[in-house]
Amino acid sequence: NTTTLTREGNVWMYNGISPANPTSVNYVLDAMTRVRVKFRPADSAVDYMVQNLSTVGIKIEAYDKAGKKLKSYYVGGSSQDEHGSTMILENSDEPLVGYIPNWVGSLYNRFALKGDEWRDRHIFQEEVEEIQSLRVEYPELEYDNYSFTLNREDNGEFSVDPIYPTTKKQ
Repeated sequence: NTTTLTREGNVWMYNGISPANPTSVNYVLDAMTRVRVKFRPADSAVDYMVQNLSTVGIKIEAYDKAGKKLKSYYVGGSSQDEHGSTMILENSDEPLVGYIPNWVGSLYNRFALKGDEWRDRHIFQEEVEEIQSLRVEYPELEYDNYSFTLNREDNGEFSVDPIYPTTKKQ
């Protein structure tokens, strides 16, 4: 499962096909910029941490605008106190526990989204002030009494009216 987030102007794209969810992208960027080393594990924990990273770890790669790799590392599961996550830089044999100051939780969850979970969920990206009217029509007979129009009045307020005359206005 590979996800590529690229910035095109002011919009982050998910796998080059659709806009990415801005909230998810911001969580990732926040984690990448604020993560700090909490501690180096005891020698007795290193083997377990490396095994954890090799089985459940998520590889993170960051590139600059020219496409040059800036950093590559793996993020694994939570530390014992659940205030950090196991991490290791690519080509390193020394795992660490990383954390975000003043935040409690696993860094892993910020990167663990899959597939469409990365997609932007907006249906419309219009400013409310720009919308003059909206029509929602359910084509099936059993739901047609839920169909309506939303119209901006001259005073800037909206009115809601049923589409079909057989539907009572509430």
